[in-house]
Amino acid sequence: MVSEIYSLDLLTTVLDIEKLEKLEFSGIKGKFLSQQVLGMHEEFQEAYKVFSESTYDCLDIADMKFEEDVYEFKWKIEDMDRRLGTIFGQAFDDAASVEHVFKLIDIFGSLLERPLIAAEVYDKYHLLITKFDRDLDDAKLIYLNHIQEEIELGYPPVHRNMPLVAGGIHWTRELKDRIQIPFSNFKYLPHLDLDSAEGKRMVKKYEDLMQLLEK
Repeated sequence: MVSEIYSLDLLTTVLDIEKLEKLEFSGIKGKFLSQQVLGMHEEFQEAYKVFSESTYDCLDIADMKFEEDVYEFKWKIEDMDRRLGTIFGQAFDDAASVEHVFKLIDIFGSLLERPLIAAEVYDKYHLLITKFDRDLDDAKLIYLNHIQEEIELGYPPVHRNMPLVAGGIHWTRELKDRIQIPFSNFKYLPHLDLDSAEGKRMVKKYEDLMQLLEK
């Protein structure tokens, strides 16, 4: 029974860590972080060889070699999980926008559910509210500048060769997408509390700006 539990846990770990081979990062530190993760995947493959190249006698209850190997393997994986948590934090800080952060979260996928990694990245989720709040401020500034140009010109500035009405709708839709798409991703983060005072302020700022764009 113990061996079955170990085997299931081992299989889950293998499926999770195999994803490292496909992790790639963008940003200033992207190449460096990608190389680190690739090196960790190679470490994992080397550590896993103890199981793929060994033969265990499942009928010999006195043989504790499998359990001993699993214990040693788990210790190495725990170290890798901590390092992955650190790498996620660095990639998070390096992300150019909230949209890039959500792409990063999607890339890590179920790896972020591993306890040691989750413990490292939990506080980062809260910073998403601050990041998106700044993005809303930038979007509001773009909106105000656009309105000011319209007042000065006497007509709304639009993309070249576009009619005024169609161009105005197109410009509004672009700015709406800039904030609406990232905001829609917040619902996929159950660990993030938007009912906090900071979260409520951010949501209110988003709704107010969306109302301005609708008008």
